[in-house]
Amino acid sequence: MHIDLSKGLEKAGVRTVLIAAGRYKVEGNPFQPLSADARAAMQKRVNSYYRAFVAAVAKHRCVPESAVLNGMGQGRLLDAERARRENMVDGIATLDDVAGKLARRIAESRPIRPSTYAVQLRQRAIETTDHPTSGKVSRATGSLTARRREIELLDL
Repeated sequence: MHIDLSKGLEKAGVRTVLIAAGRYKVEGNPFQPLSADARAAMQKRVNSYYRAFVAAVAKHRCVPESAVLNGMGQGRLLDAERARRENMVDGIATLDDVAGKLARRIAESRPIRPSTYAVQLRQRAIETTDHPTSGKVSRATGSLTARRREIELLDL
């Protein structure tokens, strides 16, 4: 996008002088009309980004680039159902549905054996419960309740 403010500023009596180094440094600024050369350079950059985007979408949606170029909204905003029909999304769900599915995946991928750290924490908690006067772990976290909660969280 380029916004040309030059005529409006001129009418308001404002003249902007840009001071820069480098031939293209102020190219595309809003205080001057966009030159044909600047417009061509900006369009070339946009086209390059678009090609990379199309290639990435095609790769990760497992479709040919032509399907991305000729469908998938072509830059328009689509509702959820049309996005699903265009293969732009894997499905439609609420945030709660997605969070639940993620929680189940995490639970299923959890190792059966607890980590060494979790075992050590459990042992310290047991020692603290058995010997409250020597409870360095309990005092460090503020209370035994806090330590038990930490252990419960490690089991998630």
